[in-house]
Amino acid sequence: MYDQLICEAIRQRRQLRFRYKDYYATTVVEPYVFGVNEAEHRALRAWLISGVTHSDTLSKWRMYLTSEMKDVQILDDVFEASRPGFRSFDHGFERILCRVSVEG
Repeated sequence: MYDQLICEAIRQRRQLRFRYKDYYATTVVEPYVFGVNEAEHRALRAWLISGVTHSDTLSKWRMYLTSEMKDVQILDDVFEASRPGFRSFDHGFERILCRVSVEG
């Protein structure tokens, strides 16, 4: 549903805003990898900027199922450098549809 929008944000390195699951508050992320996960669901690996999370981890890396995302919007905010721990070949995916390009 949001495949093209997510890949466009990744190519342009622009933040995404969306509502996740039934949470009222919006989530803002830096999108890095989008594809099909091991359970065959379309998913987004992203760095959490703001929003609700119930994860116990200190890391801001999150995996979002696109079937649970609503009202997805590309923001004007651009991110330049990759966040710590970014792996362009993310093992959480069976198939990667688009990812942030690694410079250098």
